[in-house]
Amino acid sequence: MKTLVRGSAALALLMLVVSCSGLLKKKGGEEDAGLEASVESEVADAEPEPAPAALAANEGDVARFPDETKLDDVAATLQRAYNVREAPPAGAIIRGLAKGTSVTQIGERGGSFLILFDDPKAPGTRLMGWIHRDAFSAVIQDAGPLVCPKGEIALFGDTPFCGKLCSEDKDCPTGQACKGQASKLLANGKAGDGVTVCTAFHPHDAGAPTAVDAGAPAAVDAGKPADAGPAPTPTGPAADVVAPTGGKCPASFVLVAKTNKCHRSCATGATQPERLKNCRNKNPLCIKCDKDEKKVCAESQDQCR
Repeated sequence: MKTLVRGSAALALLMLVVSCSGLLKKKGGEEDAGLEASVESEVADAEPEPAPAALAANEGDVARFPDETKLDDVAATLQRAYNVREAPPAGAIIRGLAKGTSVTQIGERGGSFLILFDDPKAPGTRLMGWIHRDAFSAVIQDAGPLVCPKGEIALFGDTPFCGKLCSEDKDCPTGQACKGQASKLLANGKAGDGVTVCTAFHPHDAGAPTAVDAGAPAAVDAGKPADAGPAPTPTGPAADVVAPTGGKCPASFVLVAKTNKCHRSCATGATQPERLKNCRNKNPLCIKCDKDEKKVCAESQDQCR
């Protein structure tokens, strides 16, 4: 009889343990399932971070530098007309801004400011680019003779600077390309013939940038850029003289027999100053290369001789 009682008690105890274990397992499983559902819900509700808005419509064309100094949106006003470029000091011209234009300085490097400004040709469009610090000074002190390091020469863009002449990209240092446009700086401080020079460029640039030049500039002294007003917007290649492609020239260019090159036409305009505005060199020239041909832009006065 005692054995029977003991056996019944052991069986009851065993059933109780099994029952509790099942309850604990079920409760734990329910809690785990609830936690997983909560995590999945939070992941589903999370939205991806939006991409940062572009600073300007042309941000991808403007050169940036690891050593540039960031500025906290400094409001500034141009004290003289000046060009804004894709890279200082000889990058492609983005726009010519008039005296009194309001801009925002967002960076600085080597005497140039990276600015944001409203496009004067397309209201409502925000552009950015590099502009020399002289644009913000009413009076500019003459820095004296320009002494250049070996391998570079004195040049003039918007201001005198030292640069390297080039004919192709391999002539330039690492990080630069043969895409800059400037003029030789003469001994008397005047701008001479237009030349191609090495310049910094945006690493994602797909080719030669389209420059916008200010047309026929007034004579300038070294360190004293002329107040030329906003630049016009010519079309076609950046240079006035280019090599033909497949024997053909770009639109608005003429194939000149004496040079076997394509020259930009400058035949339009009633007066010589008006015709010079068709040329894009810093020191524009509009000459007649062949007796029976119309006038074309040239790189030098004696190019067709």
